Order: sequence, then C-alpha cells, then structure tokens
Amino acid sequence: MEPPPPPAAARRDGESGTGGTMEPAPSAAPDLLSSLQADMRDELLLRLDLRSAVRTSALSRTWRRLWESLGMISLCFPKGTPPSIVDSVLLRYTGPRISRFAVYVDEACAGRIDDWVIALSGHNVDSIDISGYFGVPLAFNLHSSIFSCGSLTSLELSLCNLPPLPVGFAGFPALQVLLLNYVNFPANGGNELEVIIRQSPSLQYLTLHNVFIPEDCPDSLIQAPNLRSLNIFSEYDDGWIIGELPCLEDADMMVSFYDHHPHDFGDFLARFAPVRKLTLFTPVEEVKVPHELPFTFHNLKNLKLCTHFIHMNSILLTFTLLRSCPNLEHLEIEIIIDSDQTFEADLEFLNAKWTDGMCDNLQVVQMIDIARLPNEISFMELILTKARLLRKLYISACPYSIHDPLAEILKCQRASPQARILFKVACSWYLQTCTSRRNLKSVGPLSRRLAGADARERRSGVVMEPPPAAAAATDGVDAARRSGESGTGDTMEPSPSAAPDLLSSLPADLRDELLLRLDLRGAVRTSALSRAWRRLWESLGMISLCFPKGTPPSIVDSVLLRYTGPRISRFAVYVDEACAGRVDDWVIALSGHNVDSIDISGYFGVPLPFNLHSSIFSCGSLTSLELSLCNIPPLPVGFAGFPALQVLLLNYVYFPANGGNELEVIIRQSPSLQYLTLHNVLIPGDCPDSLIQAPNLRSLNIFSEYDDGWIIGELPCLEDADMMVSFYDHHPHDFGDFLARFAPVRKFTLFTPVEEVKVPHTLPFTFDNLKNLKLCTHFIEMDSILLTFTLLRSCPNIEHLEIEIIIDSDQTVEADLEFLNAVWTDGMCDNLQVVQMTDIARLPNEISFMELILTKARLLRTFLKVGWENIRLGDIFCIWPNARLVHLHEDTEDPCVVLKEVDVVLVVCYSSSVGCSWCLQSCSSSLKLCSFSRNRCSS
Repeated sequence: MEPPPPPAAARRDGESGTGGTMEPAPSAAPDLLSSLQADMRDELLLRLDLRSAVRTSALSRTWRRLWESLGMISLCFPKGTPPSIVDSVLLRYTGPRISRFAVYVDEACAGRIDDWVIALSGHNVDSIDISGYFGVPLAFNLHSSIFSCGSLTSLELSLCNLPPLPVGFAGFPALQVLLLNYVNFPANGGNELEVIIRQSPSLQYLTLHNVFIPEDCPDSLIQAPNLRSLNIFSEYDDGWIIGELPCLEDADMMVSFYDHHPHDFGDFLARFAPVRKLTLFTPVEEVKVPHELPFTFHNLKNLKLCTHFIHMNSILLTFTLLRSCPNLEHLEIEIIIDSDQTFEADLEFLNAKWTDGMCDNLQVVQMIDIARLPNEISFMELILTKARLLRKLYISACPYSIHDPLAEILKCQRASPQARILFKVACSWYLQTCTSRRNLKSVGPLSRRLAGADARERRSGVVMEPPPAAAAATDGVDAARRSGESGTGDTMEPSPSAAPDLLSSLPADLRDELLLRLDLRGAVRTSALSRAWRRLWESLGMISLCFPKGTPPSIVDSVLLRYTGPRISRFAVYVDEACAGRVDDWVIALSGHNVDSIDISGYFGVPLPFNLHSSIFSCGSLTSLELSLCNIPPLPVGFAGFPALQVLLLNYVYFPANGGNELEVIIRQSPSLQYLTLHNVLIPGDCPDSLIQAPNLRSLNIFSEYDDGWIIGELPCLEDADMMVSFYDHHPHDFGDFLARFAPVRKFTLFTPVEEVKVPHTLPFTFDNLKNLKLCTHFIEMDSILLTFTLLRSCPNIEHLEIEIIIDSDQTVEADLEFLNAVWTDGMCDNLQVVQMTDIARLPNEISFMELILTKARLLRTFLKVGWENIRLGDIFCIWPNARLVHLHEDTEDPCVVLKEVDVVLVVCYSSSVGCSWCLQSCSSSLKLCSFSRNRCSS
C-alpha cells in the first residue's frame, strides 16, 4: 500500500508539493516581466516550449499573443492533442519560420493532416515529424505539399502513404535527416525514393524502417555523397540497392532475407567498407561468403552481429567478418535463435579457423541472450585465449552453479592479464575475477559472491560501468539539428542572430525568482549562461535537492558541499551500494540547514539495511520524514523532538537492540504529527512496547505480521486507519478493546486475524463516523464470519463495504442463508449503498453472504466487481433466476459502461488482467450480470 500523501496544509506557502520544484519567493514582487524590453521578451519566449509560450499571454496586456508574431517558433504537439488545438496554433502564428513541427496523427485528426501540411508549406520549416498509429486504417495519406517545404533540414514520417512526386520536384537542398518508418510509396510510380535521396545533396542521416516499395516500381539506388549514417530495418532487401557511400561512418542493416545478394553477399558488404560502426543481421537463408573478403574494414571500431552459433554458415560468416576488421575494438554478438545446434564447433575447430592478426585490437566483447550452447561457450573461450588486449567480456547470464556450462569460462586461461568477465544478475552487471579452479570452488552461492567481487572492485577504485550499448542509427538526428536547439522536440531554437547578453542584465530579484521555479538540474545548469549566473544557485534562500535513482554519490557530495543557503525544502535520495557509505556525511550536512522534508530510501540488496547517522535527530525543522530499509540509531540524550513534523513514514526500518522505546518517544515528541505509516518496522524483543498516541493524528497505516512492539493509545482525531496485521499476539482476548481505539475513524481497513481472537457478539461502542469499511477476510471459518457481522452491527452509518477474500481453500463450516439470517439484526446496513467483493472463491458461504446483502440492504445501489474465473452461468441463474446477461469483449482496454435501469449490479470478470472502470447509474430494481466473453460478443 502506498503511504498517505502529506497534507496540503503542511506545505509551506508557495511550494508546489511535487518534491522536485523549488518554492517561489514568499514576498510579493513588482511586475518586472511587463517592463522588460521587447528584445528580452522575445529571447525569453524563444527559450520556452510551445505550451509555456502560449500561456505567457495571461501575464499582462504586453505579453498577450506575443508568441503569434515571433520570428521563429517550435510547434510540438504531444500525443492526444485535439486537432482543433493544432488548427488554432497554425492559424494564429504569422511569423516567417517554424523550427520544428511535430504531431501524432490518430483517428481524430487523420482528416486534418492535409490542411496542416498545406499551412506548413507557407512557412520556412526546418523540421517536420509526422507520426501515424497502428490502427484502422493502418496508414494515413500525406498531401503533396510536403514536397514544397524546400527549407527542410529534417523530415520524419511514420505510418503514412506518400503521394507521387510533383512535376518539377526541386528536392530538399538543405535536408540532413530523413527517417521513414512504415511508409508506403505509391504503386505504378517511378523510383521515388531514389529521386528524393538524389535531390537531397546534404543528406547525412537516412533511416528506412519497413518502407514498402511496390513490385512494379524499379529498385531505388541509395547513393548519397555526404551520407554518414544509414539504418535499414526490413525483412527483405528488395526495393533498394546500395550504391557508393564514401562518407558513411555508421550502418545498421537489420535485414533477414537478402534476395538480391544470395551469391554476391561479399559485394554487398563492400558498400560498407568506410564505416566506423556496423550492425549486421545474419541472413536467415544461406548466402555465399568467401573465406576472406577482397577488402578490409580499416575504420571499423565497433561491430554488432545479430547472429547465432547453430549452423555452420553463420559461424563461418562471423569469422569472415572478424578477419576483415583489423582495428576492431568493440564486438557485440546478440543471439537471435534459441534452438539446438545442428553442428558442433568445438575449440579445436574454431582454432583452425583463427588466423594471425584477428582481433589484435579487440578490447570489449559483449554476448547478449546466449542460450548456453557448447558452440557459444567455445567461442567465448577462444576470444579469452586469443585477444591479447581484451579488457572486458560481458555475458548476459550468470552461472547457476559450478556445474553450469558458463562456469567453464572462468577456468579458461586468458591471453590478456587485464581481461575481466562480467555476468548479468537481476538486471545488473557483476564482476567475476576468478582465474583458477581453486577460486572457482569458493564462488557459491554464486550471486552473493559475484556481488562481493563487484564490491571489492569498487573499493579498490575500479568503477563498474554498464555494458556499452550500440547507439541507434537515429542518434544522428540530434547531431543534425541546428546549433542551439536542445533536440528534445519541444524547445525552440535561440535566435540565430547574435544578440546582447540580456539575461545577465536581469535584476537580482528576478534572477532569484526564475531560479526558484526550476528544478535542481535546471538551476545548476544556469551557471553556464554567463558570469552573472555562475553558481548563483549555491546561495539561494531555499532549494529542493531531489536526486533520481542512480545518481552518483559524487554528485550529491558536490551539491551539498556547494550549497550555502539557509533552507532546503526537500532532500530525496535513493541509497544503493555505491553510496551506502556516504549517507552519514549527507545527513550531517543536512543538519546544518533548515530542512523541511527528508526522503531517504534504501534497496533490497546486500547488505539489506544501511546505517543512519544520529544527526537525523538534529533536523528539528522537519515537516516530513520518510525512511526506508535502514537502521535507526539510538536517540541522543536530550532529544528535542520534531515539533513541526506532520508526516512520518518508516518502511522496513530497524530500531536498535537493547534500547528504549524510541518509536514512542519520536511520536510523543512530534505534537503536530498527522500522518503515520509503519511498514514492517522491527522493534527488538528486548525493547519495551511503544505507545502510539498522538493528539492530532489523522491517518494511521500499519503493515506488519505481528502486533508486537507497539500499542495503540488514544487517537481522538483519527479519520483513516489501515491495519494490515496478521497475528494479534497482544490482543487475543481483548480484540474488542483494540478495535475501540479506532472508534472515531471515517475510513477503516482491517485484516482479519489469522488466529482466533475473542470478539463479543456486540461491541460496547459504535463506529458512528465510519462510512467506508474494507475487510481483508474470508468465509471459511466461523470466527471470521462472526467477526464480520460484529463489525457490521457496530457501523450504523456505513455506506461503502469492500470485502477482499484472502484465503482460497475449502470452508470448514457451513453458513447458509438461514444461519446468516439468524445472525442478522435490525438496523444492520441500513445506509449501505455500495458493496464490493474481490477475489471470491465461489464458496457456498460467500454466495450466501452476497444473497443476504441483496435481500437485506434496502438502500443498496451497486454490488460491484466480483472476479470469477471459469464461471458456469447456470450456477448464477440458480441464485438470481431473473438475471439478464450482457456481454463485453475481453479485449476492451478500459470499458466504461453506463448501465441504466439498474439498482443492483453484479460485475463478473473472466480475466483478471482486464482493468475495468465502471460508471453505474441506478434507476429501478432489475439485476444485470456483465461478463467478459472470450470469443465473441453475443446478446
């Protein structure tokens, strides 16, 4: 369960509450923005995205519609933007230049794309990105005005039908990036792809993903004098031919069948001789490749092969390529077929294929998705014994034991003394330095030893980096963008003309206000603007320090060391193995500031919890404290408490042994506490129980297996309680007294005790305020059934009841409708309106209880969401003979059904993977049964 959100009232005035944004200055400031000079206003607008630029119209009359006449603008519309918004923006913008236009075409706007392309052709557009969708129809039609945008430097089209080229097509003289993804060329046409490429002399980056060229069209020659990157993803090599590409540096050829090159595959490869980086998909069908290619890849440093070691042909092709790459430094092999090998290529066979000079400069090898086949193991052993400069061998698997085939690699003698093997364990790369059989015997259990080896390397100063991923061919898109543009697709370019440094001349109070509205990364990056902005963030009056997961500890060190301001609104960090030893210094540094909120989360790893420094108790200004997976230190002498603390969340937190009742002291010394969450908090058995008693507590959430270590005291302001406790060792004979502590609540979640507890037939108190009750219980044993009825008798004003079945086994007692009627008393559930039954097991007791509710609850409107699998509808009709059946498709993503003329509704889901959102309206007293049909919709 998620912890309760901190209260809005607990936040300081002006704070956004997101945890990642700084608060604005609390003091009112004059309207400085309206007095800015026109050129400064334009420069500020150019640095905003489209949405923010349009919203500046609300600042003042001076700023109203100022964006509509900007000399340049970037129009990037997120997915789902209504077409009327795009229409309005294109209609209003009267400036000469659009740096980027990006839109996602769905069914709602497929009919508007022609008008948009026509409107764009009236401007100087630098970049166009129009993406379609996988729906009906599959591809939308593109207007021929796209070929009139002669100033384009980047064109990206997805899932569309290209129109025929117009007569006298002048080309795209400035085009540098062309990306076509699932694009269909017209039938009965010419070689239009070739014409577009030939008429784009500046083209540097070309990507063709599943481009369809009809069979009646001639093949298009891909020949470009300045092309640097080529990416082709296709099942067949038909429709195009590779010509001369003298400047090519990066090629990604993901093609399965080479119909045009079955007997001259070597000539096909020769087209990529100049590249520095090559990705090649091994042909599915056999092609003819010579033992040695008549050329060499002199510039090739990085080679990725999507291949396998099952057939002889793919193995020989791999060795042919390696012989032709004398300067290769990085080799990545991704296994694409997982089946039994048809040919045995042992170490002796592979040694015979090895030639002098092969892999002389090879430093990094990466093996992905290996199947542990003997041929794969032999190839990795060969690399280890031959590559003299090898530094790292990445393997995307880990040996299960010393008998695993992968463990044989650890015994292999290595030609390079620097060679290291890294196994992938649970999405992380761990180092293995074992080089002998003696070391191998000390490996188990392997996962822990690998993690230990990783830690030893880290302590010795060697930094573990993730495996180098092959860059996508589309990486060139960012390089092709104009200088000054961020490349995110949502930010406008700065003005191309040189302008005075207006930002440096901003008043100091305006600079501070701008910094306060940025997140930490944005604030630090302002230091690069000018000398006036350099390190300005370090002396701000308030800052929010929220570090994402994976942030290097040196970054946190540097920020805390440099920030000299008085107040930190929020500090949030994720503690992993790399920074577990640095937490103490961070907590000490935080104690020197006024910190409003601290969120320090640990990880489920080795060791499990990290140690927290006692300086945490010196942060007396805290309003929120969230700690996860850590060891709490003993309370210091004279602990003054947290007088302003409103939110306390402890998740897998361990209190010290041989100590006092630290938890009780912390709660007692936090008089403003309103939200308390304790998830699996461990209090040693030698410590006294902690009394949970807070005068202003509004929400209490406890998730624990046992109720030891704490006792519930008086909580007069409690509104919401969530007690997920399995065993009540402290309350076996006075469970009613335990429940009495929650009498004031309006919302209550209770986990039925696993072992029997003593509950009277009627509680000596009532939950007068309780409107919403959730019970995690079952109808198997008499004790849990009686407890359910005892609670219902004590809730005279309950409106919403949710019952989640937590045990799925045979019932030990029969509680039929006659028995349940006898237990029912007058006044029970008089105000009940909604009942929700979850994860029921179709036991007779459960059916009887539901039938009882239907016959007794006079104000019931909705009986919601009952999940049954493999249901037999005949069973339902026996209970509700007048039920009418309504079918819904199982593949409905989010069915929102308005059921009219319904008083009581039973929702039955066949598949638990289907998420439903039901909108129910009550009118009469009929019953409908809604069921997901696996095959078809029938009435």
